[in-house]
Amino acid sequence: FWEQFEAFQFASVDLARFRDLDEVAERALELALDLTKSSVAFLAMVDDSGDRKQVYTRAAAPSDVLTEDQIDGLVQKAKPAPGAAMVGRAGGSQHGDSAQSTFFSQTLQAGGRTLGVIGVVSNAGFSAMQRRSFSLFANQLAAAIEIARLHERRQEMVDALVNLRAELDRSEAQRLLSEERARSTERLERANELAVEALLAVSVHARLGKNLTDFYRRLTGTVAQLVGAEKVLFWQVNDNKTLTAIAGAHGIDDAFIARLKPGRC
Repeated sequence: FWEQFEAFQFASVDLARFRDLDEVAERALELALDLTKSSVAFLAMVDDSGDRKQVYTRAAAPSDVLTEDQIDGLVQKAKPAPGAAMVGRAGGSQHGDSAQSTFFSQTLQAGGRTLGVIGVVSNAGFSAMQRRSFSLFANQLAAAIEIARLHERRQEMVDALVNLRAELDRSEAQRLLSEERARSTERLERANELAVEALLAVSVHARLGKNLTDFYRRLTGTVAQLVGAEKVLFWQVNDNKTLTAIAGAHGIDDAFIARLKPGRC
């Protein structure tokens, strides 16, 4: 008895190594076949509503593989007494707690919720010690499945948060891009207005015949707004290939301009 019991305990510890639900299920079926010397083992998982979610099965030989209908029949057989061991023949009729029973299953429960059913089939039947040890193993399996599910949900939550963060970053980048486009549009519209003002300044001067200094003062002021400059100065190209500063600069007084000497061009 103790040798069999320790084998089941070791199997329970072995399950704790896995965090992936599929890995837990596959390893549990391997252990169930080995520990009970069964020909077939299956694990039927259910969702929170109790509907069947996924079925895992493993057979010692290809000829022992169960069909989905047979597994459904065994799962239905295990339902009448949730949380308690059910025994019966794989063919369908249910039997008592006999060592000769060829089918044995255990409902998996954790945290007050039913997670599924694990069952084994053996033509040699199961002893009382095997059934007790298998029930303990099923309890440990339920805990391992619940841990794997929690791990998956945690990973899903992490992935969702990562995706949300990425989406927020994309939204922020799009917002900044939209704001920059709006500012560019405003600058373009203002530049167009200032360009029109510059043309108006030229046309007004030509029409009214105002002096050049006043004209350049208005023009340099308009250009300063257009390009965002604090100082704007025009230079005149002379016939002798020199440059002379033109009076009427924006942000520069006439006295400073008068001190500027012509430069070679």
